Amino acid sequence: MQVKENRVLTAKDVMTSPVISARPDGTVGDVADLLVSDGISAVPVTDHGVMLGIVSEGDLVHRAEIGTATHRRSWWLRPFIDAAALAGE
Repeated sequence: MQVKENRVLTAKDVMTSPVISARPDGTVGDVADLLVSDGISAVPVTDHGVMLGIVSEGDLVHRAEIGTATHRRSWWLRPFIDAAALAGE
């Protein structure tokens, strides 16, 4: 995508259209299938056109129920943390 100088990208420039959404009664597997099949990293959850929330890849990966929840550090600590330690986590 070529962008002219001094042009600010907007949400419209990078969004997926038409909107791909999940239903609130869909399974986690259904949502994961949507993300993979449509090559997206998050999907809004809608009910009769009303947005209820968003499910992202991170929501599916970092789950306490399956032992993959992570402790989130403050953003300013990242430059001081060893990259190997972060990868291990």
